[in-house]
Amino acid sequence: MLSLLLLTATLQSPEVIHATIDGVDRRATIFAPTVPSANPPVVFAFHGHGGSDESAAQRMNIQAAWPQAVVVYLCGLPIASAGDPTGQAKGWLVERSETNRDVKLFDAVYARVMPEYHCDKRKAFAMGFSMGAMFVYPLWSLRGDKFAACASIEGCLLESMPLSPKPFFMTIGDKDNIVPTEIQYDTLKTVKQANGASSTSQPFAEKGNLFTGKAPTVLWTYEGGHSYPPECIPAMVQFFRQIADQVDKGR
Repeated sequence: MLSLLLLTATLQSPEVIHATIDGVDRRATIFAPTVPSANPPVVFAFHGHGGSDESAAQRMNIQAAWPQAVVVYLCGLPIASAGDPTGQAKGWLVERSETNRDVKLFDAVYARVMPEYHCDKRKAFAMGFSMGAMFVYPLWSLRGDKFAACASIEGCLLESMPLSPKPFFMTIGDKDNIVPTEIQYDTLKTVKQANGASSTSQPFAEKGNLFTGKAPTVLWTYEGGHSYPPECIPAMVQFFRQIADQVDKGR
């Protein structure tokens, strides 16, 4: 009977929810935990430019790496970028502003998901890839109190903004020519400064370095360009799990 219940949970379809933001219909795709608990952690994930909630769910597949968590993939709107000057592909506004339509989307989705899925507010996480990672930084700056930790996968900080100490996981590819590696390392310096990071590190997962401080910072490096490295997800989830475990121990 237990095996049948677990199989049924694994095959559950995600929930698609909608929210009207500034008169525009917005959406998010939500995966419930396949290993249920009373108050699960939750991950809010933001796709790269040209992606969607559906494509992010397939490529990131956080729900498989962390079956105990609620995973929420939000969907951006068409927006221009250097590679898409006419703004045909979906992405995110990366400015730090309370009027930012994507910050409003997060607020609306968060307000619905947290009570509906009985999520533990102390174990909420945000992550993004590329332009989605760039959006994580203003979200951290404006809504940092909502998250236990954040992650940036091949993204960078585009403008100066206040950042309170926050556990942070960051990946950098050594051949990235879309978000240049040197800009990502500049962002890492800013993150480490905000987190009061130590000058030395210790190994974390296979390709990571952990810097302790006011809040831990992980740099996970790999050989490659601006392509989504799926092998970073288990390491990111390991980092998020450790933060969640610390919350549980501090009950």
